[in-house]
Amino acid sequence: MTTRTITGGTFAIASLIDGSMLRDTHFTGVTLTGPAVFAAGSFRFEGIQNMDGTLEAVIWDVPEGRTTVAGAVLVQNCTFVDCTFRQIGFAMQPGTVDQFIKNLTIGNHPEFG
Repeated sequence: MTTRTITGGTFAIASLIDGSMLRDTHFTGVTLTGPAVFAAGSFRFEGIQNMDGTLEAVIWDVPEGRTTVAGAVLVQNCTFVDCTFRQIGFAMQPGTVDQFIKNLTIGNHPEFG
């Protein structure tokens, strides 16, 4: 599996996805723009991330037991280092929200900390 690396710049999510997946990419210092909703697959955050909107706006609750989220971008094998997310939400089940926030350092919203 080849991992692409994207450093710096601003990119619309639509220009980076393959079908409905964003995969095998290491982002550093990138601004990613939506509108988009990321479905939690396998990704990690390093450094400080910046997101617009409140916690309530960024986190989209997915009921327990639901296995698909229509229209969402599945993120697989991606790392985000010091990135900015504009008009991007994250769809996840309630049990994963605390872990998501715990593994995330938000640069511009103290309510995430």
